[in-house]
Amino acid sequence: MGAGASTAEVSQHLQSLGQAYSIYAQAAVDNGLDGDLLASCDDSELNETLDVLGVTTNLHRKRLMNEIKKAAGDISTAPVAAVPSAAAANATIVRRQRSSFSQGSVKISLSWNGNIDLDLNAVTFKDGGHTLDFVYYANTETRDRSISHSGDSKGGDMTNNEEISIKPNLLHPQAAAVVVFVRCHEVGVNLRNATNVIVTITSR
Repeated sequence: MGAGASTAEVSQHLQSLGQAYSIYAQAAVDNGLDGDLLASCDDSELNETLDVLGVTTNLHRKRLMNEIKKAAGDISTAPVAAVPSAAAANATIVRRQRSSFSQGSVKISLSWNGNIDLDLNAVTFKDGGHTLDFVYYANTETRDRSISHSGDSKGGDMTNNEEISIKPNLLHPQAAAVVVFVRCHEVGVNLRNATNVIVTITSR
């Protein structure tokens, strides 16, 4: 159920948890629940999602919450196309080049104006476009500790509201590229509601 999982894959995962959980599989399909949507939810939104799925048993709620949070740190096999391009403001690809900055670090900072909550995200990909790992406000470090996230900020005042740091020398041996993108957190809001969106890249 990690980022990039399709609605069908989420449904199949629910069924794999046991017969008692199969009743939620169709509800997941009916509501178009996929991995990207789950990955973007905070705890409050996850609870609302479980309500929509009709999960009323406390045991089931706890199990599903644990499964979703665990999936956030699992390796996904999602292709590059799974990145929500419609929500991307500025996409930056940092390719693995040990000869140029293997001993340093790269910092990507996001700032903006406007009454809007933007999120800075990073995904590492293998050759062929399959996902290795990702960071966002609720998953602030990759398993290999090569990429870290400063945490959620509602921002909007042109300070460095969210930052991502990349240490290329710690990247997974199969990492071919890191894609950094900006998305809107609120449903029904787009990037035109923000002004002066700036993504700054520095290396040291």
